[in-house]
This record gives sequence, structure tokens and C-alpha cells, in this order.
Amino acid sequence: MVTGASIDPVVASNNGPVCLGDDLLLEANSVTGATAYRWSGPGGYESGDITPGQNALVEDFSIAKSGRYELSVFVGTCLAQQTSTVVEPISIPEFSISAGASLLFCDGATKTLTISPSVSNFTYKWFRNGNVLSGATTLTFTASESGEYTAEITSSLNSGCQPVETNSINLLELELPVASFTAPGEVCVGHVVQFINTSSPASPASPLFYAWAFGDAGISQDISPEHSYTVEASLIVTLTVSYENGLCADSDSKPILITPAPTIGITQTENRFAFCPGESIELGVSGGPFDSYEWTTQATTPTIAVSQAGIIGVTVTTSTGCTLGTNRNIEAFDEPEVLTTAEPEEISRGTSSQLTATGLDVYQWSPPETLSDATIANPVASPMESTTYTVAGTDSNGCAGEATVEVRIKGESIVNLLTPSNSFSPNGDGINETWSIENILPFDECGVTV
Repeated sequence: MVTGASIDPVVASNNGPVCLGDDLLLEANSVTGATAYRWSGPGGYESGDITPGQNALVEDFSIAKSGRYELSVFVGTCLAQQTSTVVEPISIPEFSISAGASLLFCDGATKTLTISPSVSNFTYKWFRNGNVLSGATTLTFTASESGEYTAEITSSLNSGCQPVETNSINLLELELPVASFTAPGEVCVGHVVQFINTSSPASPASPLFYAWAFGDAGISQDISPEHSYTVEASLIVTLTVSYENGLCADSDSKPILITPAPTIGITQTENRFAFCPGESIELGVSGGPFDSYEWTTQATTPTIAVSQAGIIGVTVTTSTGCTLGTNRNIEAFDEPEVLTTAEPEEISRGTSSQLTATGLDVYQWSPPETLSDATIANPVASPMESTTYTVAGTDSNGCAGEATVEVRIKGESIVNLLTPSNSFSPNGDGINETWSIENILPFDECGVTV
């Protein structure tokens, strides 16, 4: 409500358009008779009573604080007049820097940075690591070094507004990788090939990615992969090294020849892979010669002597670097169980006993003089005195064995077995010079007293 008090008209104004973040000044001229001014505006703004002609201050201006501001003029306690002014903001877009899909770029290359949005009536200033980049005053900047990049944007229409800063972009310049690897020039079919990656840099600021093509449709992304070939061929192996998304890629290629693998086996000169007790057998390797040998017995020679049963293995290396392996079961034969009998075990002088032996394939008896056949399993023994017979030979495995059996003579006493001559005359005439006793040889430990 306006009273009937008579005062000159008051004119309201402001310092707008106002830069965002600056201070808004609400202004009105002073008139005679007015005792107080009171401002109100957007967002519930109230200035309270101020002295006529004095400016009202709205700090940190924003879009929400733009619009119409009302001025009430008082004479004493009475409202004498009302007027208003509209405050407009100076709107500056929110600028940002982009670098494309990646913040990485290769040594010797460049990276283009772009400010958006692209609007007129603004000026630009670029910074790297906080330092102004001379001559960099456009929407784009071509970077050739690692660092933190920012930009400062100023309105050319409203120079009183504070410059605004963009986001920061951290670029990383990468050392160019060099792809390289080692691999044998020739390998065998079925052999596992170890490809050794020797590419650089070994410890880059950004991880390297590896793409292997083995030439036979096989691929790998391992650093140093293993691969085996299934067919004979002449192939090209290629390694491509890059950073993420194929950045700074470099390749290396090498030929590789896939040859047939030799067939190997463990051999024995008699094709006999078993041994008798107390014996050993010599083993070798077929398919050679080879550059190296490694047996499961720790031997490294082309042949070895084996005297223990079990699985024997050997690993060999060919001249082309192929590693081949094989094994063979080696057996140990049991010692022959040789059994002997004499039937009967005790005979009268001049009679016979049937000897029998089992457990062998080949037999040899001793002493042979009183046997019907010393080379059979069951000879007939006709000893003149008690005799121990030994049978020796080999079984079906070729292993040696032996056993003994005794045939005893019963009946006459020792004296009755001896036949001494009735007399002798040791007088030097050459007749009956010695005394002879027949059948005394078996009793050579006995004595005779005359």
C-alpha cells in the first residue's frame, strides 16, 4: 500500500548483467523525504532497512539469484513507493577438455586436446603442469609431451567476469615398444616349443599387450607362451606388441621348420628286459644318436647297466632341440628253486639209486663218473662209496641254480671193503717192493699200522 506522502519518484537499477560468482549491487537514487529503503527478491532475499541512496549487496551471484528485485521506499513507517529492477546473469558454459578414447600417445607422436562446447565471444589460455603455454589460445591444443593440461576461459563480452577453469587432463607419452622373441629355427612334430619374449620396454609406464600368431592358426596372448605343432610344415611365427587398443604396435616375425620326430625306444642287445639274481643288463636307446641323454637313474650316457627292477625312463634331445622321452618296464627273475631227490638215499655197494632234479631246463651233475648221464634231470647213480652229487644249470629264464643230494653206501664195514696184498718185500729187487691196498682211496684219511 502506498501512502499519500509526497516524494519524488525513486529509480531502481543494478550492476547487471552479473557474472556468476561476482557480487550483485542493487542501486536506487536517494530522494528527499524518504527515510528507509527495503529490497526483496528471488530465493527469499531480504535486505532489511538500508539508508536511501545506499546500495544493497548480494554476494556470490548465481542463476538462482537472477530475476526481479522489488524496492520498497518508506517515509517513517509508511510505505511511500514501490519500484523494481530485473537482474540478468552473464551465463558462461561449463567448459571441459577431452582427449579422445585414450590419454596415452606414442613417443614422436602428438595428442590433440579439445575444449567443448565451441561458443563465440570467449578467449582461451592453455596450461601444462600449471605453466602457461605460449601461443596456445584456441579451442584445440596439440600436445607432444606428458603432463597435466588445463585451460582458462574468459568472456570477451564481459571482461569483468572472472576466468573459468576446465577440468584437467593427464597425458602420458609412451616409449615405443620393440617386438622381439627367441625360438628354435627347427622343431619336431609334437614337441612343445617355448617362445621367449624379449620385447622392450620390459617395465613400461603402461602395460604391454602381446599377440602371438604361430603360423598354424594357433594364437596366444601370453608373454612367453608354449605351443606344439601337429604336422610337418614351414611356417612364420609373428609377435605383435602394443599398448592398450593397439597403440604404438610393433611386430617381429621368424621362420620355423616343423620336422618329423624320430621314433625312440629303449633297447637291449638280446631283447631281454629282465635279469637274473646277481646280474645286470645293458640298455640303450634306438633312433639316435642324440645330443643328450638323461635316464631316470640320473645317468647321462647313451647306455646304462641296470640291476634293479622297475620302470626305467630316458629323455633325449635331438640336434634340432626336440626333447623326446620313453620308458620300459625292467623285470627281475626269481632265483630257480632246484629240488633234488635220491631214491633210495642209501644203497648197498654195487647197486644204484635214481637221482631226480626239478626247477631247471639245463642240467649238469657232478661228479659224473658214477652217473648214467650227467646232463639229464634224472640220472642213475652207482657209487662205490657214499657220494654227494651236485646238480647245476639254468632255468627257462636263463638263471643259474644248483642243489645237492647224497647217496650213502650201507652194508660192509670199511675193513671188508679194503683188499690189501698179502705180502711185500722192500729189498730193492724190484719185486713186491710196495704194499698195495685196493679201494683205499676213499679212505685216504685213515692210517695203517704194520
